[in-house]
Amino acid sequence: MSAFDRRSVLIGGATLLGGGALVTSCPRDAEHAAPTGGDAGSTGESDGDGQMALEDVLPTLVAICERLLPSDDLGPGAREAGIDAYLRRALADPRMRAIKSMTQRGAVWVARAAKKEHGKWFVELSAAQQDEIITRLVKGEEKPKGFTPVAFVRVLLALTLEGFLGDPRHGGNKDQVGWKFVGGITWAGRTG
Repeated sequence: MSAFDRRSVLIGGATLLGGGALVTSCPRDAEHAAPTGGDAGSTGESDGDGQMALEDVLPTLVAICERLLPSDDLGPGAREAGIDAYLRRALADPRMRAIKSMTQRGAVWVARAAKKEHGKWFVELSAAQQDEIITRLVKGEEKPKGFTPVAFVRVLLALTLEGFLGDPRHGGNKDQVGWKFVGGITWAGRTG
């Protein structure tokens, strides 16, 4: 069974969302601002503030979210909910600047760690290899510069749950898959 089974993610996510996510800002580190060198189609272009452009790190962020809430025989996961579109839209919001910065730094670190350890980008690793890297971050076994690993995973978990269970008008919960999975919530009759 995966280190991130559906029940633990949903229970843990509910606790997290109830208590709020911890986001810390750290000084920029030139080592983590450099291009990832080709992670899943990366162009290697900076977004102007020394970080990778969102489109360059998005494949890694999506892959992490898909491990936090995987698709399985019990039901849909982050992929079916359209987590890529949700992340693209949520992280483009100017109010999410600090979170965007942290997630970009985290994604660059994860992609480089995968490449260094396995010779492949994170998106190319097996589910078990991806889980192992995420687990090390959650357990605090890694001390990357430029972001707090536990906060990085917590924020991605919160974004994953928002993308899976949120109102579809915000870019996630494609075809209401999250609402259908938990039951009883439909778009019909909602206003706004």
